[in-house]
Amino acid sequence: MEYPCSCILIGKLPITSEEIKNPLCDTCTRTDCSNPIHFVKISILGISEKHRCFVTTHSDPSFVIECKGYTDRVNKEDEEDEQ
Repeated sequence: MEYPCSCILIGKLPITSEEIKNPLCDTCTRTDCSNPIHFVKISILGISEKHRCFVTTHSDPSFVIECKGYTDRVNKEDEEDEQ
């Protein structure tokens, strides 16, 4: 399922020396997501890292910063109990 999400281009990330944001997809456990999410190796402040980014053929890789389908829960029963 393709979930609506908000992204920010990697080149436009607000980076400070105290905090580097990671994309939501790095910690998302949703298995039915069909958004174009792929591992991308990038360099942030000279440190090479591998992140799951939103990648299309028409734009540069982006970090997902908000997503309707995001979940970091491992157990689906926990999700259903909350609803």
